[in-house]
Amino acid sequence: MKYKHVFWGILLITIGLLFILKNIGVIYFTWGSVFRLWPLFLILWGISILPIKSGIRIVVSLVVIAIAIALIFNYPQNRGWNFFGFEKGWHQQDSDEWKKEVISEPFSSTIDQAELEIDAAIGEFKVEDTTDQLILFRKNGNMGPYEYAAQLSGSKMKMKLDLKKDFFRGSNFHNEAVISLNAKPVWDIFVDVAAADIKLNLAPFKIKELEIDGGASDIEIKIGNLLKETRLNIDAGAASIVIYVPESSGCKMDASTFLTSRDISGFEKNKDGVYKTKGFEHKTEKIFIKLDATVTSITLHRY
Repeated sequence: MKYKHVFWGILLITIGLLFILKNIGVIYFTWGSVFRLWPLFLILWGISILPIKSGIRIVVSLVVIAIAIALIFNYPQNRGWNFFGFEKGWHQQDSDEWKKEVISEPFSSTIDQAELEIDAAIGEFKVEDTTDQLILFRKNGNMGPYEYAAQLSGSKMKMKLDLKKDFFRGSNFHNEAVISLNAKPVWDIFVDVAAADIKLNLAPFKIKELEIDGGASDIEIKIGNLLKETRLNIDAGAASIVIYVPESSGCKMDASTFLTSRDISGFEKNKDGVYKTKGFEHKTEKIFIKLDATVTSITLHRY
């Protein structure tokens, strides 16, 4: 048995086992925890290139995973995690201190284009409602605060929300953000996260471009048909991706994935590996999806 044939299986079984232990209340574990376990991935990768027999590699890998799980069981949550050198600037207290934060930008009738960039390490992010403001951002958690910047150029407003990654309160990571947008402008949205739960109901909005760069993430997106052309670019590692697209729109998906589970009903696959809805070329509104992911579950629904 070759090690490369079982490497991803061992990795997925480990992550699945940790989530089972979390679900039955034995340990606390989230997608953010996967991000924190990045040194384990490096160790397993290093084992894979050692000049030893495949059987020995497998045994060594299992021992390393067992040690990692034992450390998780015995690691006190209130001590935090040491990774990427962030520990120097992090501030912790004995108990969680939750902090609410509200950021808004007023809407002007002269604004017909808007660009939103979100840069955050981990968290939960939702777009679920419209607002009379240009944007209404509400955050709850023990990470942050966010730095906000806005720049008006002609009729386009550019906004950026950047989580201060060197500030953390409490023993557990928590960063939940709910975002409301104005429905009048044409939107470009860029989200850059390491590990997150992302739920974006964008059906009420004119979305020209949506780009998500996420490591280990659960991603759910609903797109409307208010523009002739909408583009979705998703770059993810270990992710679960669900996308809802209108039946009245044509949809084309170009997916570059590895170890992927697919549920893509109503789409036809051509010789180039591109998925299209029937009659795509003749539709007035079109949605283009480009997906680059590693270990992924992909579901496309038409509504």
